[in-house]
Amino acid sequence: RRLIRTGAIFFCFATIIIYYLLVRYISRPVINLAHLARRIASGEYGTQLPISGNDEVGLLSESLNQMSHEVQQKTLDLETANRELQQELAERRRAEESLKASEEKFRTLVENSFDIIFVLDSSGVFQFVSPSWETHFGYPVSSVIDNNFLTFVHPDDAPLCFDYLKEVMASEQ
Repeated sequence: RRLIRTGAIFFCFATIIIYYLLVRYISRPVINLAHLARRIASGEYGTQLPISGNDEVGLLSESLNQMSHEVQQKTLDLETANRELQQELAERRRAEESLKASEEKFRTLVENSFDIIFVLDSSGVFQFVSPSWETHFGYPVSSVIDNNFLTFVHPDDAPLCFDYLKEVMASEQ
């Protein structure tokens, strides 16, 4: 009986020691790995786990630590790029607003000017004519666009005007 009791006590101690070893060397490291994975998944990038050895769990811990570091670095890089893009977008919006205001100012100036303002292409064809054209010459602006300027010049003045147009085009003014 004493032998059975001693054997039972020895068996209990052996079971407790095996349980302790299993928890210490297998379960706890695996649970720690799971906790680390959850922390990384929740956004705690850069979180590290101490490496406990050269076994499979240690190698897995090392790999997970490296992955966590890389995710943290890539996240920081993406955040930096995002901030730069937001700044660029804000600058572009400001530039567009400034351009829009400038265009509006120019349009108002041209539309209300008493002077005739026009744009010709390199062939002398009207691309734009200000509204004052109609006031001065009586021709509607729509009948002038896409017509050559020589249509509206006296034939005796045409060579001089054409030479002047070539001179302006050559000087790119």
